[in-house]
Amino acid sequence: MNDLPPSSPFESTPAWALWKNPLMLRFIRSRMRPRTAFAWILGVLMLSSFFFLTTYYTAINHGLLSARDAARAAVLPILFLQGLLLMLIATGSVAGGVVEDKVAGTLDYQRLTPMGPFATLVGFLFGLPIREYVLFALTLPFSVFAIWVGKIPVGSAAAYYGVFLSASILYHLTGLAAGLAAKRWRFATRLTQGMVLLLYLVLPQFSHLGLYFFQYLTVRPVLMDTIIPLVHESIPTQASELQPRGPVAFFDLEVSPLVFSLILQGLLSLMFLTICVRKWRDAECHVLSKTQSLTVFVLLTTLALGTIWPVITGNTELTLPILGTMSGARITPEVAATLPLLLSCFLLLSAMVLISIATPTHGEILKGWRNTFQKNRWLLSPLRDEAPSGWFALAIAFVAAFALTTEMRTLHLNGILAFELLDWTQWIGIPLALVVPILVFHASVSLIEPGRTATYLMLVWGMPCLIGIFVSAALSWHETAIYIAALSPVSHLLYAATRIIPFDPDSHPFAFWNTTGRALWIGLSLHTLSWFAISFAFFRKHHRLKIQAKD
Repeated sequence: MNDLPPSSPFESTPAWALWKNPLMLRFIRSRMRPRTAFAWILGVLMLSSFFFLTTYYTAINHGLLSARDAARAAVLPILFLQGLLLMLIATGSVAGGVVEDKVAGTLDYQRLTPMGPFATLVGFLFGLPIREYVLFALTLPFSVFAIWVGKIPVGSAAAYYGVFLSASILYHLTGLAAGLAAKRWRFATRLTQGMVLLLYLVLPQFSHLGLYFFQYLTVRPVLMDTIIPLVHESIPTQASELQPRGPVAFFDLEVSPLVFSLILQGLLSLMFLTICVRKWRDAECHVLSKTQSLTVFVLLTTLALGTIWPVITGNTELTLPILGTMSGARITPEVAATLPLLLSCFLLLSAMVLISIATPTHGEILKGWRNTFQKNRWLLSPLRDEAPSGWFALAIAFVAAFALTTEMRTLHLNGILAFELLDWTQWIGIPLALVVPILVFHASVSLIEPGRTATYLMLVWGMPCLIGIFVSAALSWHETAIYIAALSPVSHLLYAATRIIPFDPDSHPFAFWNTTGRALWIGLSLHTLSWFAISFAFFRKHHRLKIQAKD
């Protein structure tokens, strides 16, 4: 006879109940051990006190600034230190902590517990950087003092810290997704920290090319609109180049930088959360499903087109490093050719990344057919990760061509591109120059498998361009170099953009213009034929995999 009391059913911890989350309690104990935590706390307090008090009292005691202006100046090093803690160090802690659990095997053990995926991910997301959150909290009294004495509006401070915390969570989700998805786990921490530095140092430079939505993944635009104007008011000689940016021009709308930043960061956070949930439920699945990847591409296309749209319609200005500031009807034909080229390059790069994510290996296709036959089914669902991604590549190509055609039509309606001066081979060349490389890349990756993509890109896409540059520079065979470079699919975009620039038939560049036109159509024809051949070869490979799975 069993005298043991009946076991009570396990009640899963809600995702929002952080104080009950076992992972949260575990990381508080491990990350806040007195010896290590004391060293971090002491270091942060020393640095924040030194920078804040030195700036504040030096300005006051030497009569350089008033108390209000000194407090505003002293808040800048505190903001920098807070960003360093939560955005860089904490992101590395999240990625590194997940990798440590993956190597130790405790991550697989955690999957066996009855905790839900959201509660588990929340425990990792807020538990791993708990030390950095505590250190961030220790710097807040300096911020509060600066806000109070510097008479910084509470609304401005709340807007800045709202975007600051939103961006921090986004970067932590990036680290969590990298730790769960990275096959080379040794590089996960450095990869995520490198991405944060990329966001702040490199991607904002794309704003000069019209793709300025990248900088709204950081706190910089809101900082320029909230805190920096107050510092500029107090210290105009030291902040003269940091001007407020004003509303964000998106299509025909004007959106607040705060709202635009929160929406953009929220969408990207949702994408990384989706990656984390998928990888937690199935470590072998793709990072994103085909429908999710297509949704991401549509959003990226909308963002790129929406930010360049006001430039075309004349509602805002575009500043290019060489060509200067342009807007609306003031856009010259040369700049008008670069706008479709920039959008095409961005869409091609995005399409290549997402196609590499969604395309299954031959082993995954074989596994998918075996599972299908074991369930007495005869059709592999095209939405599954193991299914070939042909429809996905066609959908990507259609969305890209639609966006590019929309941009060119808008350029025409605003009097920037005169289609009546071009024949159909000129204005249709740009969409084809984008669609054909996308389809060729997908067919090639499907046949050779995604793991060999880098080698394929270097040999087939990169080498013809390098040889063409060498032939042109060293041997001065310029026309031959154009034809050699046309063997690379990426050269089609440049050639097609060149074709819509009107040249005087009697001018010297007209011969170059004709040569690029012939090279463009020769290259497009060759790569279209190669797409058919590679697709046929993959179809035969897929048929053999299906027969192998059936047997």
